[in-house]
Amino acid sequence: MSSHKIDSTQEFYQKLTIYMGADHRGRFPRDVVANILTDWQIRWKDVTNLEQDDGDDYPDFAEPVAQSVSYNQDSLGVLICGSGHGMCIAANKVKGIRAAVCHTSREVELARSHNHINILCIAADTIDEPKLVGMMRAFLDTVPSESDRHIRRLNKVSRIEQDLYKPYHN
Repeated sequence: MSSHKIDSTQEFYQKLTIYMGADHRGRFPRDVVANILTDWQIRWKDVTNLEQDDGDDYPDFAEPVAQSVSYNQDSLGVLICGSGHGMCIAANKVKGIRAAVCHTSREVELARSHNHINILCIAADTIDEPKLVGMMRAFLDTVPSESDRHIRRLNKVSRIEQDLYKPYHN
């Protein structure tokens, strides 16, 4: 499938589970991601419907993936819909989730390193297989930054999440 093989014997990959979900428009990229993860010997679990249903809704897949990633610290998630945005919006409603729509490997590297994303959202309508392989490689290989400025920013985001239901007053 892909020329890039990760070292699945490393402790990070031994513990890792990828939770995945796709709506009806994300079926083809979902199958590619499943093949990539299998080829790389990464454990994965899928919440995607087994049968094509053009009437399915992205929140029905985003929520269980996001809840699973939020609950299991040794996990990451991949969500796929037409634009990636619906899945991203729904996933980010779950506490502890940092989901981002990315279109290139470089965007994935930056989002994973600087923003510690734990769910990658993919736009099925604009992706091809070679680009998807590169994006998955970047998602799995990029180590979240421990730089003071990145940690400071992430702590501020966590504070917003904690205060989510408090009314804002000027």
